[in-house]
Amino acid sequence: MSRLGGQSPASRPTQRDTLAEQTSQVTPRPAARSASEAERHQLTAMFCDLGGSTTLSTRLDPEELREVVRAYTTERSPLGQRQRSS
Repeated sequence: MSRLGGQSPASRPTQRDTLAEQTSQVTPRPAARSASEAERHQLTAMFCDLGGSTTLSTRLDPEELREVVRAYTTERSPLGQRQRSS
């Protein structure tokens, strides 16, 4: 119980509660009413798989895995920025 900050599991906020709280303050822009109001943007998406990450995640504590992933993204970020991506 002390690990939980004095709260019982039932009284702690769920992920859904936390997400609802964070997104309730987001106001989406209204959709374009006509094609002439719409804007077209190009989007490039890139997915990079960290080889062996699933196996690694079973062997490391979450905090240790986070550090591995952070080191990977730190090394990769300059490359993406040079290619005008993030």
